[in-house]
Amino acid sequence: MHQLVDTDLSDPNVFFTTPNKSRRCPVMVTIGDYNETSVDLQQLLEAGMNIAKLKIAETSTEERSFILERLKKATQICCRKYDVQYWPVATCVALKNSMVKTGLLESEEEYIEIKEDSEIILTNEDKYYDKCNEKKIYVNNPFLTIDTNIGGFLSNVCDFCTRVENHSRPFITQKDWDIVDFAIEYEIDMIILNYVTNREVVKEVKKYVKDKKRPMILSGIATMKGLKNIDDIMKESDGIVLSREFLPYEVSATYRYRLPYIQKWLAAKCFQVGKPLFICGGVFEEALRFGKFRYPQTTDVCNAILDGISGFILKSCAPSTTLTVKVLKSINEISCFVEPLITSSSHFMRIIKEVKVPVNAAEAAVIACVMAARQTNSRVIILPTVSGATVRILNWIRPPCLVIAISSDVRTTRRLHIYRGVTPLLFSSKYLLDSFQFM
Repeated sequence: MHQLVDTDLSDPNVFFTTPNKSRRCPVMVTIGDYNETSVDLQQLLEAGMNIAKLKIAETSTEERSFILERLKKATQICCRKYDVQYWPVATCVALKNSMVKTGLLESEEEYIEIKEDSEIILTNEDKYYDKCNEKKIYVNNPFLTIDTNIGGFLSNVCDFCTRVENHSRPFITQKDWDIVDFAIEYEIDMIILNYVTNREVVKEVKKYVKDKKRPMILSGIATMKGLKNIDDIMKESDGIVLSREFLPYEVSATYRYRLPYIQKWLAAKCFQVGKPLFICGGVFEEALRFGKFRYPQTTDVCNAILDGISGFILKSCAPSTTLTVKVLKSINEISCFVEPLITSSSHFMRIIKEVKVPVNAAEAAVIACVMAARQTNSRVIILPTVSGATVRILNWIRPPCLVIAISSDVRTTRRLHIYRGVTPLLFSSKYLLDSFQFM
């Protein structure tokens, strides 16, 4: 049983702390290979995938619908295997926005070396899309007009970053709006906006999606301007994504090696306002790509959990589903041991003192519930919800015990996967009537 107390990490007895039985931080897995079968997706679900992030920027509508159908079939297989009525898994898509990609290599090699201080021609002509070499590189941004000084290794379809440069490309293109329309039509649960620099961008997408059950908006922070405007961006967003694969190359050189500090600072800000924070980039990437589990990768995940990160996003760089499953199981084991150490009584009391009065009925009920759970050292909080608003308030306080959120709305149960420590359950009056008839 884990009580709401301040944990002293210097105490030798911390090593013998009883671990949790299950992981509480959500994990989003990027599905990049549309040849994956329902069995592959079933293995990811069983290993602990909470949110399936679909790479659909370069795919057709038919391919997108195929992967959603396979995902649905995989959930049905899990339901039959474990004799449950419903297996909630959320879906997510990412808008391309102002991200810049290179083309394909001209040679058959896996990568080529670009020498530092070499002169490179960047072109947007489609005929050079599959002819990238040491002299000329295709980029899918006709608005790119800068002098570059690059060096390193170039592979197929790489991300192109420009340090401390303003992006002149329109933030949302027609292709992005097509993805938004797809998300609305197929009831996608979350949309990630990459390279968000101000709140106007988020407001524009929310205005376009007028439905009350719109997808949740996660804003990706990858630029210095986004960090400066983080307070306004958080007010308009449902969650934040720290894009660690882009941020070190977009900020000034003095901030490049301050990523751990930025991660702690951003986690504290999200914790203060009760918004979930996901980290993307560098999460077991070497293990996903080559199957090699290094000590720094494990330390990175441990430190992220201790910083208060809500969840992780795994990129689609694994050559096989087996490696992704191994990474998921590793995150499960790490989380079970580390998460009991991040409960804090002082943080809880600070949040209570910061509550602005008068509070509404939902806030008063949640505060009273957590206070009662704290005094009785309860293990579980069972919370009924319709839209998930009450769960959002509870997530802000972050009780040490497990939260089981019960809803009769299918989409609400899927969307609740965004919050750490919340287990969503679907309630149906049909099953309740069946149980009464059986009795």
